[in-house]
Amino acid sequence: MADIAPVPASTPVVDEVAGLARLAGALVDQLTIPVRDTHRAVADRVFRAVGPSATPVRLAHDAVAGAVYASVRGGSRLLGAGAGTAIAAVNGFRPRRSVSATPLGATGLAFASGLLGDWLEGRADDLVVPTTVTHHGRAVSLEGDVPLGVDAPTDRVVVFVHGLAETTYSWAWWSTAEDGTHVPTYGERLAEVGWTPLEVGYNTGRPVADSGADLAELLDRVVATWPVPVAEVALVGHSMGGLVISAAAHRGLASGHAWVSRTSHVVTLGTPHTGSWLAKGAAGAVRALERLPETRGLGGIIDLRSAGIRDLTHGWRPEPDPEAPDDEIEELAALLPHARHAYVAATLGSERHALSRLLGDGLVHLTSSTAPGSAGGPNIAVRHHPNVGHIRLVHHQAVADDLVDWLEPRVD
Repeated sequence: MADIAPVPASTPVVDEVAGLARLAGALVDQLTIPVRDTHRAVADRVFRAVGPSATPVRLAHDAVAGAVYASVRGGSRLLGAGAGTAIAAVNGFRPRRSVSATPLGATGLAFASGLLGDWLEGRADDLVVPTTVTHHGRAVSLEGDVPLGVDAPTDRVVVFVHGLAETTYSWAWWSTAEDGTHVPTYGERLAEVGWTPLEVGYNTGRPVADSGADLAELLDRVVATWPVPVAEVALVGHSMGGLVISAAAHRGLASGHAWVSRTSHVVTLGTPHTGSWLAKGAAGAVRALERLPETRGLGGIIDLRSAGIRDLTHGWRPEPDPEAPDDEIEELAALLPHARHAYVAATLGSERHALSRLLGDGLVHLTSSTAPGSAGGPNIAVRHHPNVGHIRLVHHQAVADDLVDWLEPRVD
């Protein structure tokens, strides 16, 4: 067997296949808890109904059930960890990103990240989605003195920030028409009018504040190392991405980052500024299920949802307060008053259609995605696209036309 060069201790080796094995074991361990608690609650109710005469049976039942559940939890942890180590060993403990190397695999990991991104840390670190930057879908490195992988950089940089459980590939969805012709992405359309597009990928299961802080630092790095002086920065966020941009603006202002004063345009697409009805429903379901011991376990399963999903319940605020009214949001127009702002919403039908009133664009109501623009102003635009779903906002011809129109050069 060929010698394998040792990997420095400070450099984690990512093996996504081994990570999947560890994830399977960790999930069985975690999901056993609500099953155990539900079993225990139902049994307790039955034994209480029978009365003291059931005490010997109850003691035997509890001992056997406790031992079984402990064995399942411990065994799943050991099997998952052991299988992960064995799979990594067969591969020579070398890096392996065979899952995220394809758009479909990357989307699968992003989905897991959106659901459990913060929970994965420490349990299946190989599957934790790292922060990445791409240019027209190609990887960009910001490690050196200048960014690597950017073609003909201009002095106008537009940064796209995707939403929950999405990836940088998401901006290219629907880029192939039914007749097989290519439909330009938002980045490609804006490149035609002088913007250099960058797409940022991140772990959407982490708290929005943490993702925003990382984005702020990344933007600071971009401006500091860009090959030409940056005159303008535009930020475009889909869904959760708009909240991450808000958090980044807050951090950038506090840190005195140069990119803040150069931000000329901000566009949010279907962003739940006052929360998503689906996230609110999940939070309400957990509260309702926790009222009874028999259903508390099911509530525990729902409650595994990531910190990122929890942040979609009320929208992002500098100091989240679950009891604060939904209209107390951090307005991007107030954080970045010198920039032009656009709030784009979609609905499944017309604005007054019953389906639109009930579900909005499928995930976010019209009033939530346009909330910061309700006061109006000379630098604020609000756009509503009927008969368009939430995900479709990542690539829609009418939205692309709006972006080209809105992101015209600033002349101050």
